[in-house]
Amino acid sequence: MAGSINRHLTVLPRGNGKTYLSWRLLRDDAKDEPFQVERSRDGNKWAQVSEAVVTTSTGFSDETPELACYQYRVIDGSNHVSEAVEVDSGADPSNLSIQFPLRYKPEQFPTRMATGDLTKDGRYGLVIVESENGIIQVCAYDHDGGHLWNYDAKLPSRGGCDGRTWLFHPGFDAVAIPIPVVPYPFPQ
Repeated sequence: MAGSINRHLTVLPRGNGKTYLSWRLLRDDAKDEPFQVERSRDGNKWAQVSEAVVTTSTGFSDETPELACYQYRVIDGSNHVSEAVEVDSGADPSNLSIQFPLRYKPEQFPTRMATGDLTKDGRYGLVIVESENGIIQVCAYDHDGGHLWNYDAKLPSRGGCDGRTWLFHPGFDAVAIPIPVVPYPFPQ
């Protein structure tokens, strides 16, 4: 195969051994780009699960042979292999595509969130507006939940920012981050 490409493949459990896959179409892909869907139990032996190539969408439903953890990947018409993503086909239906632990103290709470490739590795990270000790913090986490950085907005968490006005600042290793710029108190 001709190399690996990140299509931000997402696989969701749908219950009773069913899964749903979704991936992105890239800029250079044809509207009817053909994709093959493959599944593995151990990440080594891959088997095609789509009877025919998928050309009308970037989504696919599968029913696994047994309730277990499986890895999935998609292969485009040029034989570029996507990243592999794991799902437990026996899990309850969910629309949660990224799960990692964020442990908050009682005085902290998240209020808004955005996703993006913050570490330039093709994996989603999170930028979260949260409160710590009554002050708004903008914090970034990598895909595995590791803390990358935080920005103290120096605004009170109650009434300090409505979250509708943001400035994207190309700092922090040239990664765009949202910084609240709404003044406090709000003009009347």
